[in-house]
Amino acid sequence: MREHFTMEIDSLQKLLLEMSVSAGVSIVKALDAMREKDAEAAKDVIENDSGIDLMEVKIEEECLKIIALYQPVAKDLRTIVAVLKINAELERIADFASTIARRALDISGIEEKIAEEIDFAEMLKLVYANFQKAMGSFIERDCIAALNVIRADDEVDKMHRENFAKITNLIIKYPNFTSYYLDCLSVSKSLERICDISTNISENLIYLEQGKIIRHSHL
Repeated sequence: MREHFTMEIDSLQKLLLEMSVSAGVSIVKALDAMREKDAEAAKDVIENDSGIDLMEVKIEEECLKIIALYQPVAKDLRTIVAVLKINAELERIADFASTIARRALDISGIEEKIAEEIDFAEMLKLVYANFQKAMGSFIERDCIAALNVIRADDEVDKMHRENFAKITNLIIKYPNFTSYYLDCLSVSKSLERICDISTNISENLIYLEQGKIIRHSHL
């Protein structure tokens, strides 16, 4: 029975990894659509969200099936709980990617040349790297890497605060482009929330490996 349980867990983690790849692609594609003002690419991201929702349901059903069949305890049970939580977090990431894509759709309809565009390249780079590291820490069961992801969240929070201040000033300076800058503010907030979710994934890995709930503790 143990061998079957292990095989089920391995299959579950492969599904979770596939879902994380899809969510990651959606993040990058949504930002590319915004930068290129590509309405079709933005629509692709939005349409792909329903596929990720279906993956979330499938993984959840598999987790419940494993609990019913094997009645896991201790670390085995924590593994299932961690997968369930990360599964939900990945679905939220896809939702935020869809939000960014919707903002990209808005921006693609702007015909005037925007006075001062907001560049999210550096923020995206850090957010995406943190997301990959978070999933990597889960796959490798690397608590040190998970802690590094959690600590890196402060830098993304700082970027969002800077974006907020910059965008506020630009709205005052260029009131005709208020809708564009509000869309940019939504994108910045979505990226910041994606990084928060990467932190949650890393916290779930630490819970899995050490049995410690650290989300309300000071590292």
